[in-house]
Amino acid sequence: MKCSLSSVYGKVCANLLNVLEYDEIMEIMRKKEFNLDILSHGLSYRGEIGRALPSSSSSSEEKGRTALFLASRDTLMSHVSALVESLPRPLAVFNPGFWPASPVETRYSHKMEATFQAEDFRYG
Repeated sequence: MKCSLSSVYGKVCANLLNVLEYDEIMEIMRKKEFNLDILSHGLSYRGEIGRALPSSSSSSEEKGRTALFLASRDTLMSHVSALVESLPRPLAVFNPGFWPASPVETRYSHKMEATFQAEDFRYG
């Protein structure tokens, strides 16, 4: 799968993905090896020529959007949701060291750093 290689340019991968159906694109983007840097290029296909979703399955918001744009958007939102779900609970202020931290902020900052350093963090 060439689009998982970091040496391949994102625009080239986006062009390759742009000819596929939504479900095929999502199958590729769900793989752990998928290079997430390509999402920015996929999001640039907002209304360009490409594989569109069938009219019957499109909401008014999705009309005119390419399957690549929608798959990129859905993949990005999935990763954002996974990130939010992985945050330590209860939520607190994350103090990266710009002001003197309270004990609660210090504990939460340590939990956040551990979360960001976890091996499975990138893939949710």
